[in-house]
Amino acid sequence: SGNNVVVGEGRTAAIAQNGIQVGSGAGGRIADNAVSGVWYTGTYWGSTGILILDAAPGIQILRNTVTDCQMGINSDTDQTLVEGNTVIGSDWAIILYGNDSLAAGNDIVGSAYGLYADGNGAEFLGNVVRGADWSALLYGAGAELHYNSISGSTSGFYSDLSADASLNWWGDATGPSFDQDMDGSTEYDGLGEAVYGSVVFSPWLALDPDGDSSAPGVQVTAPVLIVVAPVGPEPTDGYLNAAIVGANSDQLPYTDTIHVHQGSYDGSCPITQPVTLAAAPGSCGLAGITGEMSLASGNVQLGLPLLGLRIDGNVTVEDLVDATSVHINWCNLNGSVANNGTGTLDAQYNYWGTWDEGVIEDRTIGDIDWSLYLPKSACLSYQDIQTLLTAGLVGSLEGAIDQLWTLSRMGMDASTYAAYGGVAGAGAGRLPGESILTQLLPGGGGGSISESGIEGSYAVGEKIVGRAEVFDPVSGAEISDAVVTITLVDAASRIVYWGAASYDESLGEYVFEVDTSSLAPGTYELMIQTDDGETETFTVVVAAA
Repeated sequence: SGNNVVVGEGRTAAIAQNGIQVGSGAGGRIADNAVSGVWYTGTYWGSTGILILDAAPGIQILRNTVTDCQMGINSDTDQTLVEGNTVIGSDWAIILYGNDSLAAGNDIVGSAYGLYADGNGAEFLGNVVRGADWSALLYGAGAELHYNSISGSTSGFYSDLSADASLNWWGDATGPSFDQDMDGSTEYDGLGEAVYGSVVFSPWLALDPDGDSSAPGVQVTAPVLIVVAPVGPEPTDGYLNAAIVGANSDQLPYTDTIHVHQGSYDGSCPITQPVTLAAAPGSCGLAGITGEMSLASGNVQLGLPLLGLRIDGNVTVEDLVDATSVHINWCNLNGSVANNGTGTLDAQYNYWGTWDEGVIEDRTIGDIDWSLYLPKSACLSYQDIQTLLTAGLVGSLEGAIDQLWTLSRMGMDASTYAAYGGVAGAGAGRLPGESILTQLLPGGGGGSISESGIEGSYAVGEKIVGRAEVFDPVSGAEISDAVVTITLVDAASRIVYWGAASYDESLGEYVFEVDTSSLAPGTYELMIQTDDGETETFTVVVAAA
């Protein structure tokens, strides 16, 4: 049946009329029809726009428009396919009594009951349900609903048996509210649709996937955001793996983003399509991934600034993958990273849980660029880096990371440094490639500092000029590549100057000068410190000129 226009009598108690009906073992396809005005106002019986009753399994109902019918599309036949239809103003929009039936890509507008299934194994994919009383009632076992756009219902969504309704849009980025036992006390308070019963709803879509309202069903025209949170019943393979399956699906064909809330998740499902996987805002470093992560696709991003993941398992870029399009950044990495793909894998700006580069080398396999790594948790490092950049104390991300290493080794926080950055100078970078502590203290002893011409009285505006030498405590050899910093503290223990000495090769000494022009008269403590913690303190007096 196809391309027919069927107009009923409207609301009537005279007869329970049906628009198009297939039964008695018949099969086939019902496509591209318009059915309207079929409604029985009497008792017990009902009228249906398209009725499938005792038909052959596998009947198809495609691209029909059903308007103002008591029941829009109703099938009791197994393996019924209901796809691409528009149902407007029905009491019951789509009813599936048969087993293993599929409703996909349909529009349901303004119906009392949107999706209804009493058969087992019902599947609902990519439907749009708007303004229903109940968006769905599910009584069969094993129902699955994914990639649907559901919003505006007054009562909500209900299943009396376990249903997997993950990866749906529920009308709000926070997901649905959830009352599992229908006792009036919610287990999760999303701002979207109400969901009742043993329903899996996490992960969910945090953006409406329907980008074209002119066509029936969900029309995905742009990337979507998937949110993973440890709320509600867990999907069979875990919350995060369900999100990865969704991002891998042809139903979501673009490079989607997965935001992972605080918690620990198994991430062993291979990533086979481009995706960005990052912590949800506020969950940086608290969203942990276990299991062996397999990146079997290019254009994969793990971690973003302030959205870094804690990856406790190992990560492998698989054979033949273009590793140059894969990026692992701003994460806390506790496992190994292997690149079996082609090209260099970008794994910069991560915290590896260690300052020992030898340990990091042992945990990286293949062509991997990890050299710009972080001295502490990725999120805390990023915040400090932004503090340094915003204060204008460094001119680049690389410079900020170098400065952060210097501050970390000294035990000084970036905020304090930035507060006095106007007088602190450019600072100094960390020693690349080796441990400064080892070089300064190879025998476990302490370095020594000699000084000349520092203690004393200075007039405001006069420069405090000093020199220092740093020696290896075992061999006695001069050390020329240490980080030597100068700190000036006033009587209230406030830092009024912080900067780095520079090494003068001709003198074999570290030289520095402090301009006192902006200082108030008073007594100050001047500290010379090496990056392994050796400190010498001197008293200087700044007097009025």
